Amino acid sequence: MFDVEILLEDCPGSLGRMGTALGQAGISVEGGGAWVTNGRGVAHFLFKDGAAASKALGNAGITVGRVREVVLLLLK
Repeated sequence: MFDVEILLEDCPGSLGRMGTALGQAGISVEGGGAWVTNGRGVAHFLFKDGAAASKALGNAGITVGRVREVVLLLLK
């Protein structure tokens, strides 16, 4: 599982464009969230294949920050 940092414009439709790019590439979002800080949209989403998600977003002109492998732990 990979956390992909996605930098978005703070404008209507930017999150939708991200979803469209991923959907057209057949990539599912496993979890995450997005917010605006200092007039800039920042999102962190989890993907099974971080490289594929990063490539699909980049091909759509969406800026990708860091891609990091995450540790998943089941809590009882």
